[in-house]
Amino acid sequence: MPNFYSIYFTRNGEVVRLPHNPEKLPETRSASNGEYNVLGLGPVMVPRTPNLKELTISGYFPGTLSSSLTSLLTYRPPEYYINFFTSAMNDREPILYTPVRINELGIPFSLSDPGYYVLVTDFKTEERGGETGDFYYDLTLKEWRDYAPNRVQIVQDGTAQASTAATASAASRLSTRARIARAASAAADLATVQAAAVSTPLSASKEPTRQIPPNQIVVGSLCRLNGSYWAGPGAQAPETAASGLSVTVVRIVDGTDQAPIYVKGADGAPLGWCSKNALQVVNNAANY
Repeated sequence: MPNFYSIYFTRNGEVVRLPHNPEKLPETRSASNGEYNVLGLGPVMVPRTPNLKELTISGYFPGTLSSSLTSLLTYRPPEYYINFFTSAMNDREPILYTPVRINELGIPFSLSDPGYYVLVTDFKTEERGGETGDFYYDLTLKEWRDYAPNRVQIVQDGTAQASTAATASAASRLSTRARIARAASAAADLATVQAAAVSTPLSASKEPTRQIPPNQIVVGSLCRLNGSYWAGPGAQAPETAASGLSVTVVRIVDGTDQAPIYVKGADGAPLGWCSKNALQVVNNAANY
């Protein structure tokens, strides 16, 4: 029976699929809630924002090609995976963790959790006797959130700007003696202009620090589907035709598959897998 469940990591456009699925995939979620002792009431708990999620993966990178791999088409030696995670940790760059959860019948599940960006916080490898070429590993990942501030541009009304510019231009044409004589008046005029500028309504526009090209398909993109979609990424039957169907991209897996993009309908119901050429981007709702 084919193995549909797989775990992907993406960094700088490079997609890595773990050669073996781990025996377990623990994900830790915790919250440092405050505990206090209130006089006359006793101990109470104050809820706080949950901590970052932590993920631990243990397994091994096989030294030779075998039938137990998640995909025989994407076999790579252990050195490839070790360099990938080591360089991500050394370069302090986040990587995109994407679990593709599909059961033995080819049906996706847990679609509400499409994955998230993580940082490599701990990576251990070891060789064992009698298993030459294989590298066992323990990988610890922690959720990464973009904390870069947004750029805010303040736009002032053009009338106040023109008034300020006219006052400055008129002042520059005054002679030295006239400027001295009208120092008090100029100060009053300046105060009036400043007060007008302050009272003028201001508008602020917020721009995200990272932009996605309008035609690039990413998780969260709103698209129009013109073509077919299938039950699995390898275009497993049944095949369903669609024309102008509004869909949302839920998952994107290895591009070697015939239908690497999983989509759901406008009502949130899961549909299936389709090719990139069958999708037309309407709006990129996901900005990372």
